[in-house]
Amino acid sequence: MQKTPGTESPNAYLEVQTAARQTRTVDLAALPEEEARAVLAELTSRRDEQNRAADPPGRRAYRRAQANIGSGGQTYAVDRGGQQ
Repeated sequence: MQKTPGTESPNAYLEVQTAARQTRTVDLAALPEEEARAVLAELTSRRDEQNRAADPPGRRAYRRAQANIGSGGQTYAVDRGGQQ
């Protein structure tokens, strides 16, 4: 399957986000502190690599994203510490 322009970076971000959430909900409590820090460093490295490789958003996309964030469209329970 051929990737279309503009979909590779978002998909890579979703992969990192999914790996981080899975680590948090499944593995983190059972990992020794040193190993947990190593996993965090790996996830941080993957995220930073995506930030370096990603094209900057266009002006219109940036304004729409800011409006979405401002209206609470990107607020999740997990980001509020599980509070509803």
